[in-house]
Amino acid sequence: LKKLILSTALLATTAHAAFYAGPSLIMLDNTSPNGSYRGIQPQLNIGYSEMVSSYSYLAAEVFGAHGSILLNDNTPIGESLKSGYSFGASFIPGYLITDNVIGYLRVGFIETSFTSPNESQSGGQVGIGLQTSLTRYWHLRTEYDYSGYSKATSIGSVKADQYMIGLIYNFI
Repeated sequence: LKKLILSTALLATTAHAAFYAGPSLIMLDNTSPNGSYRGIQPQLNIGYSEMVSSYSYLAAEVFGAHGSILLNDNTPIGESLKSGYSFGASFIPGYLITDNVIGYLRVGFIETSFTSPNESQSGGQVGIGLQTSLTRYWHLRTEYDYSGYSKATSIGSVKADQYMIGLIYNFI
Protein backbone atom coordinates (compact mmCIF):
# COMPACT_ATOMS: atom_id res chain seq x y z
CA LEU A 1 0.00 0.00 0.00
CA LYS A 2 2.87 2.39 0.79
CA LYS A 3 4.44 1.71 -2.62
CA LEU A 4 1.12 2.38 -4.36
CA ILE A 5 0.63 5.69 -2.52
CA LEU A 6 4.25 6.74 -3.18
CA SER A 7 4.05 5.86 -6.91
CA THR A 8 0.70 7.69 -7.27
CA ALA A 9 2.10 10.78 -5.54
CA LEU A 10 5.23 10.70 -7.71
CA LEU A 11 3.18 10.31 -10.88
CA ALA A 12 0.85 13.15 -9.89
CA THR A 13 3.76 15.53 -9.29
CA THR A 14 5.56 14.66 -12.53
CA ALA A 15 2.58 14.36 -14.89
CA HIS A 16 2.14 18.15 -15.26
CA ALA A 17 -1.51 17.94 -14.22
CA ALA A 18 -3.26 20.97 -12.77
CA PHE A 19 -6.56 22.52 -11.89
CA TYR A 20 -6.81 25.99 -13.39
CA ALA A 21 -9.03 29.05 -13.45
CA GLY A 22 -8.93 32.41 -15.14
CA PRO A 23 -10.76 35.35 -16.69
CA SER A 24 -11.27 35.96 -20.41
CA LEU A 25 -12.61 38.73 -22.62
CA ILE A 26 -14.59 37.70 -25.66
CA MET A 27 -15.40 39.74 -28.76
CA LEU A 28 -18.80 38.25 -29.53
CA ASP A 29 -20.50 38.39 -32.95
CA ASN A 30 -24.01 36.82 -32.89
CA THR A 31 -25.83 36.61 -36.23
CA SER A 32 -29.16 35.24 -37.45
CA PRO A 33 -31.33 35.80 -40.54
CA ASN A 34 -33.04 38.57 -38.52
CA GLY A 35 -29.98 40.64 -37.64
CA SER A 36 -26.70 40.77 -35.76
CA TYR A 37 -25.23 41.78 -32.42
CA ARG A 38 -21.60 42.57 -31.58
CA GLY A 39 -20.34 42.99 -28.04
CA ILE A 40 -17.63 42.28 -25.48
CA GLN A 41 -18.33 39.62 -22.89
CA PRO A 42 -16.30 38.78 -19.75
CA GLN A 43 -16.04 35.06 -18.99
CA LEU A 44 -14.64 32.79 -16.26
CA ASN A 45 -12.99 29.48 -17.20
CA ILE A 46 -12.36 26.64 -14.71
CA GLY A 47 -10.80 23.33 -15.67
CA TYR A 48 -8.35 20.49 -15.25
CA SER A 49 -5.46 19.93 -17.64
CA GLU A 50 -2.83 17.27 -18.03
CA MET A 51 0.08 16.48 -20.33
CA VAL A 52 -0.88 12.91 -21.27
CA SER A 53 2.40 12.31 -23.12
CA SER A 54 5.48 14.37 -23.86
CA TYR A 55 3.59 16.21 -26.64
CA SER A 56 -0.14 15.59 -26.01
CA TYR A 57 -2.34 17.81 -23.85
CA LEU A 58 -5.90 17.22 -22.65
CA ALA A 59 -8.20 19.45 -20.60
CA ALA A 60 -11.80 19.45 -19.46
CA GLU A 61 -13.27 22.89 -18.82
CA VAL A 62 -16.47 24.59 -17.69
CA PHE A 63 -17.08 28.27 -18.38
CA GLY A 64 -19.64 30.93 -17.66
CA ALA A 65 -20.34 34.53 -18.62
CA HIS A 66 -22.91 37.09 -17.55
CA GLY A 67 -23.93 40.03 -19.71
CA SER A 68 -22.12 41.75 -22.53
CA ILE A 69 -21.15 45.29 -23.44
CA LEU A 70 -22.91 46.51 -26.59
CA LEU A 71 -20.77 47.55 -29.53
CA ASN A 72 -23.35 47.22 -32.33
CA ASP A 73 -26.94 45.90 -32.43
CA ASN A 74 -28.45 45.54 -35.89
CA THR A 75 -31.77 43.81 -35.10
CA PRO A 76 -35.40 44.88 -35.54
CA ILE A 77 -37.01 46.89 -32.73
CA GLY A 78 -38.12 44.59 -29.89
CA GLU A 79 -35.57 41.90 -30.74
CA SER A 80 -31.93 41.52 -29.82
CA LEU A 81 -29.24 38.89 -30.15
CA LYS A 82 -27.49 40.25 -27.04
CA SER A 83 -26.25 37.51 -24.71
CA GLY A 84 -27.62 37.82 -21.18
CA TYR A 85 -25.62 34.88 -19.82
CA SER A 86 -23.94 31.79 -21.20
CA PHE A 87 -22.32 28.69 -19.76
CA GLY A 88 -20.94 25.44 -21.11
CA ALA A 89 -18.42 22.64 -20.97
CA SER A 90 -15.66 21.55 -23.32
CA PHE A 91 -12.97 18.98 -23.96
CA ILE A 92 -9.73 20.56 -25.09
CA PRO A 93 -7.19 18.25 -26.78
CA GLY A 94 -3.90 19.87 -27.69
CA TYR A 95 -0.36 19.43 -28.90
CA LEU A 96 2.85 20.90 -27.48
CA ILE A 97 4.30 23.05 -30.30
CA THR A 98 7.30 24.37 -28.35
CA ASP A 99 8.31 24.12 -24.69
CA ASN A 100 6.00 27.06 -23.88
CA VAL A 101 3.24 26.95 -26.54
CA ILE A 102 0.30 24.55 -26.83
CA GLY A 103 -2.00 24.51 -29.86
CA TYR A 104 -5.45 23.12 -29.06
CA LEU A 105 -8.98 22.43 -30.26
CA ARG A 106 -12.17 23.03 -28.28
CA VAL A 107 -15.21 20.76 -28.63
CA GLY A 108 -18.23 21.21 -26.38
CA PHE A 109 -21.67 22.62 -25.77
CA ILE A 110 -22.93 26.06 -24.82
CA GLU A 111 -26.20 27.41 -23.39
CA THR A 112 -26.95 31.11 -23.97
CA SER A 113 -29.82 33.35 -22.90
CA PHE A 114 -30.66 35.97 -25.50
CA THR A 115 -32.19 39.10 -23.93
CA SER A 116 -35.04 39.73 -26.37
CA PRO A 117 -36.97 37.57 -26.53
CA ASN A 118 -35.92 36.30 -23.13
CA GLU A 119 -35.05 32.87 -24.46
CA SER A 120 -32.29 30.32 -23.79
CA GLN A 121 -30.80 28.29 -26.59
CA SER A 122 -28.31 25.43 -26.49
CA GLY A 123 -25.79 24.64 -29.15
CA GLY A 124 -22.54 23.04 -30.11
CA GLN A 125 -19.19 24.80 -29.96
CA VAL A 126 -15.91 24.15 -31.77
CA GLY A 127 -12.76 26.23 -31.68
CA ILE A 128 -9.02 26.51 -32.11
CA GLY A 129 -6.50 28.28 -29.92
CA LEU A 130 -2.99 28.82 -28.59
CA GLN A 131 -1.81 28.88 -25.00
CA THR A 132 1.60 30.12 -23.92
CA SER A 133 3.37 30.20 -20.56
CA LEU A 134 4.05 33.61 -19.04
CA THR A 135 5.38 32.18 -15.76
CA ARG A 136 5.23 28.79 -14.09
CA TYR A 137 1.66 29.48 -12.94
CA TRP A 138 0.25 32.04 -15.42
CA HIS A 139 -0.63 31.29 -19.04
CA LEU A 140 -2.02 33.47 -21.84
CA ARG A 141 -4.69 32.13 -24.20
CA THR A 142 -6.01 33.34 -27.51
CA GLU A 143 -8.80 31.47 -29.24
CA TYR A 144 -11.48 31.50 -31.95
CA ASP A 145 -14.76 29.63 -31.31
CA TYR A 146 -17.82 29.01 -33.46
CA SER A 147 -21.17 28.22 -31.83
CA GLY A 148 -24.32 27.13 -33.63
CA TYR A 149 -27.62 27.28 -31.71
CA SER A 150 -30.97 25.60 -32.22
CA LYS A 151 -33.69 27.80 -33.73
CA ALA A 152 -35.20 30.44 -31.44
CA THR A 153 -38.84 31.42 -32.02
CA SER A 154 -38.50 35.00 -33.23
CA ILE A 155 -34.77 35.55 -33.74
CA GLY A 156 -34.12 32.52 -35.97
CA SER A 157 -31.10 30.20 -35.95
CA VAL A 158 -28.26 32.02 -34.21
CA LYS A 159 -24.60 31.52 -35.04
CA ALA A 160 -21.82 33.03 -32.93
CA ASP A 161 -18.22 33.85 -33.76
CA GLN A 162 -16.13 34.45 -30.64
CA TYR A 163 -12.61 35.82 -30.44
CA MET A 164 -11.16 35.32 -26.96
CA ILE A 165 -8.10 36.42 -25.03
CA GLY A 166 -7.64 35.24 -21.47
CA LEU A 167 -5.39 34.38 -18.57
CA ILE A 168 -5.17 31.00 -16.86
CA TYR A 169 -3.71 30.39 -13.40
CA ASN A 170 -2.52 26.79 -12.80
CA PHE A 171 -2.89 25.54 -9.22
CA ILE A 172 0.16 23.23 -9.17
